[in-house]
Parts: sequence; structure tokens; C-alpha cells
Amino acid sequence: MTRAVERLQRIDEGAEMSAPIERRARPTRGRRLAVVAAALVVAGCGSSSPSGPAQQGAAATQAAATPQSMASSQSGATVASPEGSSPPRGGTLRIVVPGDDGSAALRDMPPDFLDPDLDVSTPMSYELWRCCLVRTLLSHNGRSAAEGGARLHPDLAAALPDVSPDGLTWTFHLKPGLHYGPPLQAVEITAGDFVRGLHRFLAPANGSWLLFDYLVIQGAAEYNAGTAATISGIEAPDDHTLVFRLEEPAGDFGARLATGATGPLPPNPARPDATTGIAAGADTGYGRFLVSSGPYMLEGSESLDFSVPAAERTPVAGFAPGRIVLVRNPSWDPGSDPLRPAYADRIEISVVDSVDAAVAALDAGMADYLWPSGTQSPTVPAATFDAFRSDPTRGQAFLDPTGFVRYIMLNVAVPPVDDLHVRRAINWAIDKQALVDLSGGSAAQGVFGHLAADILEDGLLADYDPYAMPGGHGDLQKARAEMGLSRYDTDGDGLCEGQACTGLRATTRGELAPVARQVAADLGRIGIGLDVEILEQEEFFATAGRPADGVAAVVGMAISADYISATSIMADWFDSPLAIGESPDFYNLTMVGATPEQLQKWGYAVTEVPNVDARVEACLPLVGAAQFQCWAGLDQYLMENVVAWVPYADLRYASLGSPRLASYSFDALANEPALDRLAVRP
Repeated sequence: MTRAVERLQRIDEGAEMSAPIERRARPTRGRRLAVVAAALVVAGCGSSSPSGPAQQGAAATQAAATPQSMASSQSGATVASPEGSSPPRGGTLRIVVPGDDGSAALRDMPPDFLDPDLDVSTPMSYELWRCCLVRTLLSHNGRSAAEGGARLHPDLAAALPDVSPDGLTWTFHLKPGLHYGPPLQAVEITAGDFVRGLHRFLAPANGSWLLFDYLVIQGAAEYNAGTAATISGIEAPDDHTLVFRLEEPAGDFGARLATGATGPLPPNPARPDATTGIAAGADTGYGRFLVSSGPYMLEGSESLDFSVPAAERTPVAGFAPGRIVLVRNPSWDPGSDPLRPAYADRIEISVVDSVDAAVAALDAGMADYLWPSGTQSPTVPAATFDAFRSDPTRGQAFLDPTGFVRYIMLNVAVPPVDDLHVRRAINWAIDKQALVDLSGGSAAQGVFGHLAADILEDGLLADYDPYAMPGGHGDLQKARAEMGLSRYDTDGDGLCEGQACTGLRATTRGELAPVARQVAADLGRIGIGLDVEILEQEEFFATAGRPADGVAAVVGMAISADYISATSIMADWFDSPLAIGESPDFYNLTMVGATPEQLQKWGYAVTEVPNVDARVEACLPLVGAAQFQCWAGLDQYLMENVVAWVPYADLRYASLGSPRLASYSFDALANEPALDRLAVRP
């Protein structure tokens, strides 16, 4: 399964998953996607080529033409420095993490904590890699969609990649002369280090669900299955050139290379024959002696001795239960890294007992930022957040949209939901603000109106909501007018009529039961009767994998992506080779893309449902701005002409800063505060 679903469960449940759900590896489509010159003009990740075949949504032209600088619906704030000045540099940034379930990794320091290849479930780690410890070939700027946070930039690569006309070969040239931090300051970062790191990450012993995103590399699936000794599609012709060959065009491949798992893994000077370099012998994790390629390093890294076997190596001083300390990496060249300002000289991260203890530390001047890297939603209790927001003398309150959007999924093969007008009527009928209020209010969620989070489409649809109404309360008049156009309203009174309109099965989980009941009440006003089933977590997800169950609506599913691209929303959920199948591989209860044979097999009377495979696959090869535009156009088409989901809220990230905090930014890649952009006043 994707990190998004796992993180959703932690956010919703307030605890780690008790029963992980299996996620299949992405299958090769069995054919290379057609690449037409008019649809794929590749000149690197910054391509501004057209968005491919028209999506034919009512607003598709707008999406293709909207400039990338369009503002997003970012609700957070960046702390302003005095006019004409930059954020101050230097000093110690003191961060406190409330001791909830989300801080368990920091409290307990499990072996895989902070290991870029193995730690896939700790939100904190993703930011520590991006901001501070692991540079990658390409990366993002640690900002929101409104501030260009979706766009890729060269990081350890000297420029954006050269991409072959068929989209299958990606060539990177590395910046020369860059070195690792102590104790490997004499070791240059070279192309072979990426080859080494990816072989460790994709090794058969690694069961990470993130592997799914990289099996597009030629030979990666065979290597991961243990049937090949190496990954044939990764080559390092020389120290500063890296070549990837793909099984099929993947225009978002650059974004996949911006995650910490794809960073360089340095060789071990004491054991140059070690195939996994400094990670040799650390099969359960090497985060405790991670060597930095970024602006910071773990305090005490200079004392690491890689001639000592991993099992006997002492963790560095800055890696201790309940505490992480980062100091400047003397090898880091700020001139080579315009993405990370690295304002503070030192970052101290400590676990405290509770949110109350963290707030007390802010109030006492003992901490500068409350990092809620936990599982609750809201991330800071609404009352606490509101108290800070209403009293500027205490500090600052920040509220940022994350990459998670919450939905009601509609099964387009179940009457009366098989009628497009009924599905549109449902979208008009839902009181989205009421659903938000039932799930933590504005400190936890905000009303949202389209399929993919804004960061996944570069903010192109930030102002787009085809069913928007003032206050987010829906529009009963428009809902009934739309219902009147359906075949299920025979007398034109705006109400769904007949047996098909009653007793529709809807599923949800316990914590979302009030939301599902509100949805049922909303739909009752247009004549649709839902029978809401409240399921345990495991059964909730299993039901979405059993198409024969005939569930009409799944209430409260939340989805995001493993990297900044809408691909894993649009392809995984709407491209039928991936989206339609049998449990445990199948999580798309909408049935979009199902064949007549599948529908008959699963007991549906409907013989035809919408299919958008061609539209999805037209977007997949596109690179950079062209792909953002294409996904935005498809988003609009799906919202207006397919209407299989009701997106109703995006999850928000609430956090607090002291008066001493002089600069703030939210990292859209990690869905965490951008630690390198937090500055403190002397």
C-alpha cells in the first residue's frame, strides 16, 4: 500500500497501524505508452510543452493556460522579517515534540529510524532528510504550492535531466567537487553512490511499499524479486554521470528521485569492497550513523569510526532517545545549494510529555517551535491553537494545507449512483463545512473541492471547485435541479424515487461515524437513503477491495501521494489496469474503468461505466509543467463529467511558534515544517 494510506490510518486512528494492508507492485502495462510528438516535447523537467490531448472538461482550457505562479489556497503564514531584511542567520533553534504516538520513533530510536532506505513510516524522518541530512539529484524548495513548492530543481545534479524523446532514458550530470560531511569529508559524492543506494533500497530484503514507485526502472522488478544480481537500468558511465533507463515513460520520474530513499550512499573507506558502503552490516538500519550530504549533520558525526563493525559502532551524540541534535556540516557548500537557506546554526529537537508541556516550554521561552509530528488531527488541539492565534504576544500560530484530501467515494455501477446527474446532485447536496466541523473544525481541515491536493498540481486548480457555495454548505436547490435531470426522478420534484433510491450500503469507520450520518442526512434531502455501516479499520479497507459487495459509497477515505505528483492519484485510482482488480490489490470502489465482463462477474446489472484510461495514459509521459497541466485538466474532467468522488476537505497542519521565531515555511514534500527555513532572533 502507499505511504499515503498508512499515514492516513495513523492520522485517523491516533496510533500506528495494527494490521498493515498489502500493496501490490505496479505491473508493467504490457505495452509502451504511445508517445506522440505533439503530446510529448521533452527538454528536461522544466518542459513547458502542451498538456497533451484535450481533457474536454469545462475548465480544461483554463488549466492548460493558467500560469504556474497562480496562488494556492495556502492558509498558513510566513513570518515576516523587518522590511528590506532577510531572516537572521545563526543561533540555536529549539524544537519540542509532544510525546504522543507520533514521537515514538524519536523516543525509542528503533534501528530503522532515520535510515533513508528503511524508515518509511516516520513523518519526522522525511523532513530531516529533505531539510538537513540527505541531498538528492533533484529536490523541492521546502515551500507551499503557492510558493513554487511543487516544482523540481537541481540539487546534487548540475541541471535538470536530459530526457530522451521516447521518455525512457534520463541522464543526470552531477555537480563536481561536493563532499560528504565528517568523518567522510575527503570523500566526493559521485554517481556510483546513487547506484549503491538504490541497490540497497530496492533489495529483496526490503519490504517497503515505496518500492512500487521505482519498479519502472529497467531490471528493478527482477532485482527486487531476487532473479537478477543488479539493476540493469541504472548506470554510472563516469563519476559525474548517472543514467536511468525506464520500462515505460514516466514523466514524474524526477519527482520520485526527490525522496530521501534515492539519495547517495557513501562508500566505506575502511571496506571499499562493501557493496552497501557505510550501511554494510546494518541491515536493520544505519540512521544512528548516517553521514550527511546536506547543510546539517548529527552532532558528533566526526567521531564515527567505520572501521568498526556496524553492530559495535556507538551512535553519535546527536542521536539519543528522545533527542536529535543537528549542527552545521562543514562540508556543505551553500553556493551549491540554493534550495536550503539553513538559517539556524544548531537545531535541537526534544520530546516532551504532552502538548501542554510543549506549550509551556514556548511560553517560558525555553522552546522556539512546537513540532506536532504526531498522529492526531488536529495536530494541535483546536482550543490551544485558537488561544495562540488570538494572543500574538504568546507567539505565532500556523495553519497549512497538507497533501491529504478526504473523500466520499461513489460506486458508479450501483443504481441510482450509476446516473451522472445523481452523482452531480450528491456533490451539490453535501454540506462540506458541516463535515469539517464534525472532524475537528478549521484547525484540522478545510473545505476542498477537487480531486488532487493543490501541491500535486502546482496550484493550478487552487481556485477551482465546480460545486462551490458560500460557506461550503452545499446547495439543495441545485442538487434537486440536477436530480430532476436524472432518470430516477420521474415526476420532476428533485427527489430520487423508487426502490433503487433506498437502502444504499455505505461504509465508514468508527471515528467518522458522525460524518457518515451527516452525509446520510444530506442525501436524504434529495431522496437517497443510505444504510451506514460502521466498520473496524481492517474490514473498512477490505470492503473497498471486494467489488462484489456492491457498496454504494465509502465515506471518509483520505488519499495523498508518495511524492509531489498527481500520478498516484490519477493512475492508481482511475487507470483500470491499476485500479480495477481483486482484494488485496484493489482499493477503488468507484468501478471507473471496469469492463462489462468484470461488472457481470461481480453481479452488477450495469453493463457500462465511465473509462478514462486514455486520458490518464496521455498524461503519464509528460514532464514538468506539461504534466501538471494535464493532471489539472483531467481533475476537472473527472469532477464534471465522471463525478465518482465527492472531495470535501483537505487535512490541515496546525503548529505553534514562539515570539523568537523569525521565519517559517511549510515543506509540501514532507508535509512537515521546513526546518532549514525556521530562523530565530538573537
